[in-house]
Amino acid sequence: MDGVAAVLLQLPVARLRVALTFDDGPSPYTEAIADLVAGHGGAGTFFVVGDRIPGQEPLLRRMVATGHELGNHTHSHPHCGRLEEAALRDELTHAQRVITEAAGRAPVVVRPPYGEDAERVGVVAADMGLACILWDVDPIDWRERKVERIARRVLDGVHDGAIVDFHDGWPSHHTGIRDRTPTVDALREILPELVRRGYEAVTVSAMSAQPATQTSSSS
Repeated sequence: MDGVAAVLLQLPVARLRVALTFDDGPSPYTEAIADLVAGHGGAGTFFVVGDRIPGQEPLLRRMVATGHELGNHTHSHPHCGRLEEAALRDELTHAQRVITEAAGRAPVVVRPPYGEDAERVGVVAADMGLACILWDVDPIDWRERKVERIARRVLDGVHDGAIVDFHDGWPSHHTGIRDRTPTVDALREILPELVRRGYEAVTVSAMSAQPATQTSSSS
């Protein structure tokens, strides 16, 4: 019996996992967000807009070096449903090239702006070797200004295998508030609580490589 116990103690403990994703960067808030996630033992997936990259190349390379993942979020953040297929392909191809050159690593995941026309984006992206990723927990932080509401939406909705859609930036054509302080402050509350609950923040690709745990009957 002691021998059995010794073997069991050596088995890895299954952890709950969550993918924290961030859209529309890089921005002046991206570095703080990336460091917060890493500082709590996690890694995030940042869906980058190509035309937001100039001047941020060192940051993107550092993020990749510390374990974060960069995804393709198109080059100019258009409404994909309004684009002909050739224009959509050009948006994805342009962003893919710019991100790869800036970060030294090619994205393997893509997210359409606004989550729009995901099925068609997924078909076009698949030809480029990209997996189309949406989300199932939405803190609505792109417009929400109250930190506690952002945090509550995440903590109430999180589950093993969840994909959370935050925003670390904004499109170049955005005319509203350009401030992601509420997101940063909400993450200061969310991340310690996720750790307390036994969650590990992983990249989307890591989540896909090892799907969320499922409860099953004993065999």
